[in-house]
Amino acid sequence: MEGIRVHLFRNAPLKTSSADPASVIRAAAARTLGERVILCHGTDVRLDEFQEDGGLLFMDFSRYRWSRGPGLGSYDGPVRPVPLDRQKEETFVEQTAALYDPAAAHFVVEYNHFGVRAARMAEYLSCIDDEPDNQYTLEPRFDPDVDKRLQRKAVFRRLTFRIDTDSLSTPTGGGAVTQAVDNFSNFGAKTLEVSLSMGHASRDRGMTGAKVRKAIDWLRNTHKVEEDAIKKIEVSGRDPDDETDTIDLLAERLHFDFTDLSLDESRRYPVAERWDALRRAHRGWKRYIR
Repeated sequence: MEGIRVHLFRNAPLKTSSADPASVIRAAAARTLGERVILCHGTDVRLDEFQEDGGLLFMDFSRYRWSRGPGLGSYDGPVRPVPLDRQKEETFVEQTAALYDPAAAHFVVEYNHFGVRAARMAEYLSCIDDEPDNQYTLEPRFDPDVDKRLQRKAVFRRLTFRIDTDSLSTPTGGGAVTQAVDNFSNFGAKTLEVSLSMGHASRDRGMTGAKVRKAIDWLRNTHKVEEDAIKKIEVSGRDPDDETDTIDLLAERLHFDFTDLSLDESRRYPVAERWDALRRAHRGWKRYIR
C-alpha cells in the first residue's frame, strides 16, 4: 500500500496524578532540539516538530537509526552512499506523525513500523520531564462491534495467538498464557505461537469459555502497552443462531488508510500532508472520541 495508515488511541495514564499530556508536549516543544532527545527502550527519540491548531496538538517524532543504512541507486547507475556529515553526527531517522486532542483525551498516530510506535511515544512522554507521576500508555481503540461479537459466542472452538517473546516484559497475570510463555522461554525461541482447538470433537462442544475470555483479555491488555509483543490474536466460535466465524482481534483496530499523499523530492511524505491525514482521520472518528 502506498500512503500511510493511522490508528486511534485513548490516553490511559497509569497514575491518576499524571499531568495532561498536552502540558508535557508543550514543555517538550519549548526545549532546544538537542534537549528533546531521550533514550526510549534503547533508541534515541525526539519530538521534532510541534504545532497547535484549533485545539489540537500536532507532532512529528523521530527515531534515530545508528545501525546500517540504505544507499542511493537507480536502474542505470551504481548504488552510491548517502552523504552524511559525521562531524555533525548525522544519521538516518524514521519519522512518525501524531495528533493529540486534549478535550477528548485521544491520540491519532501514524503507523510507521520502523518509526516511533505508540508504546514508545507514551514512554517518551512519561520520561521527558523526569516527573515520576507522569506515566502514560496509549490504549488502541477497537471497533466496538468486536466486543459484541465476542459476547455472542456461545461456544469457542479455536484460539490462536502469537507472541514475540523478545519484546515482552516479564509476563504476569495471564494464567495459562503466561505459564506457556514461561515454560517455552528456555528454548531460546523469539516467537511463541499457540493454537488451541477442539479439533473434530462435536460442534456443540467448546473450550472452557471463562478461560478463553481470560486469555483474550490478557492478550489484548498486553497489546495495549506492548504492541510489538503481541503479533496475533484470533478466536473462532459459534453464536446462538448457529453462525460460526473467526475474529481477528488485532485487525479489528480502528484505522484509516490514506493513499492520496504525495512524496516530495526526497521520496518522503511531507509532515504537512501527514498532519492533514491525521486531521481527516480525527474528523472521521468523532463518534468514537466525543
